[in-house]
Amino acid sequence: SEIGKMTNLRELSISFTNMHGSIPPEIGQLTLLEFLSLDNNRFRGDLPQELENLVNIKYLSITNSESERGAITGPLLDFKNNVNLKELYLNNNQLEGTIPSSLL
Repeated sequence: SEIGKMTNLRELSISFTNMHGSIPPEIGQLTLLEFLSLDNNRFRGDLPQELENLVNIKYLSITNSESERGAITGPLLDFKNNVNLKELYLNNNQLEGTIPSSLL
């Protein structure tokens, strides 16, 4: 995916774009990213483990992915490497399991 080549990005908003399929794991290559919003699309599948590579992320929002074509499912990542994360929004998905202690 070409998105992984935009390594100098600090903010990325791909909300309300009707994107579908899996969240590209290449987003994890954007290690300078501080703001990521993927709201109100039709993403499905698990959260990519590569999101934990976003060591500078402060704001992460992947809401309202639930639709007739699928939803974000699977376990919630622990985000233990995302020490700068201040705001995390994952509502209206179908995530499973308990909230990791690293998020409390």
